[in-house]
Amino acid sequence: MLKYGLMMLVAALVSLTGAAQTASTLHNVYMAGKFGFVDAKGTVVVQPKYALAGRCNEGLCPVAIGDNAFNSKWGYIDQTGKTVIAPTYMGASEFTEGLAAVNVGGKWGYIDKTGKMIIQPQFQVAHAFNDGLAAVQLKNMMGLIDKTGNWVIEPKYREVTSYSDGLIGVWPDLQSKWSYIDKTGKTVITAQFDRAKSFSGGLAPVRVNDIWGFIDKTGNYIIEATFTGTEAFSEGLACVEVDYANFGFIDKTGKLVIAAQYDRSATFWHGLAWVEQGNNLGLIDKKGDWIWKGSR
Repeated sequence: MLKYGLMMLVAALVSLTGAAQTASTLHNVYMAGKFGFVDAKGTVVVQPKYALAGRCNEGLCPVAIGDNAFNSKWGYIDQTGKTVIAPTYMGASEFTEGLAAVNVGGKWGYIDKTGKMIIQPQFQVAHAFNDGLAAVQLKNMMGLIDKTGNWVIEPKYREVTSYSDGLIGVWPDLQSKWSYIDKTGKTVITAQFDRAKSFSGGLAPVRVNDIWGFIDKTGNYIIEATFTGTEAFSEGLACVEVDYANFGFIDKTGKLVIAAQYDRSATFWHGLAWVEQGNNLGLIDKKGDWIWKGSR
């Protein structure tokens, strides 16, 4: 499992997989104890004034307003910094496919871009919509719902991945292995993995014992299992951990295209990825060049 620390706050309330992204967006950055936003060139567009900030998508950015992370309320701003949805929520995630998960009274539901509640708060966990489905948890079990809130995959699994590339990773219970099913519930890749993550671009990260590799939709390994941690591919690159130490990025051939040199990292999002290296943390591009660099 990748190590994030502060990165979890900076890189956002991350969903199970990378969701559909709009063409251009701002990126959250951490400066002098507050969060603000920069553009793709690293220019500050929204000054740092938020206790926390999530990932921008579809023109809106979730932000928490308050003295600190523990007594803040979440709302949404546009890419000029204007408040669009008032900060009234206990938690909020990025918009995908027109909906965003928000926390009201300790339960998660989904709102649209006007702030209207579309799926009532009822879930313990709620992830982003992807290809029309979202993974949610109810009564400690997980399944997938559609945009009307109806169950497509009943909540009978201990864990699931998001629906992507036509498949869902499922883990029934502690005694079981991970497998992949389609949205009808039919098993496509048999139970054999100790851990599995979402497909993206035809590949999915899977773990057997302590080592991760990538399989295709037939269950065959395409990238040999050699990594001690990884996330799903995003924008053609996947973040990997090498020898329980540093993080870098590979392409779909398994080639390390950005050297394993970071203490922590997140996946690419709209062309940039959050990384932490020593006292520095910030955004890099797909060449590994710093676009914005700050410090703890």
